Amino acid sequence: MIRKILGAVAGYVAYFFCVFLLFTGFSVALGPDRLFHPGNYEPSVMWIVGALAVGLVAAVIGGSVAALIGKGGAVRIMAGLVVLIGVFVFVQLLRENSAAETRTVDLPTMDAMFKAREPLWVAAVNPLLVGIGVFAGGALRMKRER
Repeated sequence: MIRKILGAVAGYVAYFFCVFLLFTGFSVALGPDRLFHPGNYEPSVMWIVGALAVGLVAAVIGGSVAALIGKGGAVRIMAGLVVLIGVFVFVQLLRENSAAETRTVDLPTMDAMFKAREPLWVAAVNPLLVGIGVFAGGALRMKRER
């Protein structure tokens, strides 16, 4: 049981770092003008597609790490964890009632990343997509070991 929990935790840590690194690189490469609609922090279609792709790739990597360490049980625990966290993020966005900010022209990319306003439908789809990615990564790893 300890091995499954350690596998799930290691898989989640790998997922988290992959999301951070890939998303930061993606955001810096595009810059604020292509990440958002003009004058606000509403994400562009390019940002939405990229964010979903980054989440999926990171989930596959995390699921693979979880399966490497803790086999199928760790993958199920990690999938449950990322879905649960995704649901909490979605509920938080539902409850958030902040007014839309106006985006300035010369805003650094890192500052812009933290002010992004994720659309509700993306927050709803993301936990499912990430959960599927975790299972896919786990299945790929376990298939390779056979």
